[in-house]
Amino acid sequence: MNYQTKARRQLLDCLADNAESRLSIDEIMSALGASAPGKSTLYRQMKSLCDEGLVRRFASESGKALYQLAGASCCCEHLHFKCLDCGALLHLDGEAQAALCRSAGVVIDDGLSMLYGRCAKCAKRSE
Repeated sequence: MNYQTKARRQLLDCLADNAESRLSIDEIMSALGASAPGKSTLYRQMKSLCDEGLVRRFASESGKALYQLAGASCCCEHLHFKCLDCGALLHLDGEAQAALCRSAGVVIDDGLSMLYGRCAKCAKRSE
């Protein structure tokens, strides 16, 4: 059983307030401002929350760890597309993923997969 410490509550509240985003520890510290616990405390709490399945850990394109609250707001049942120009995160529908899997003969782990490129708006700007 984990105690509900101030740092743990702050961390969960921050992730809940940013449920649609994947945040780095530095971004979490910035969002918490002056009341942020130390970086080592945040890493320790984050490991515990990930081990408990309350938070999911992802790797950014640069390899930096990003975190997102698990649950209803953490949509793991489909692939995501991240625009390399504007940073937009798009949710790809299940049919697009199913078609990709059928054509390639593969099964994709949704929680570990992210597609990168340029969204339609950014692609049009670069033409």
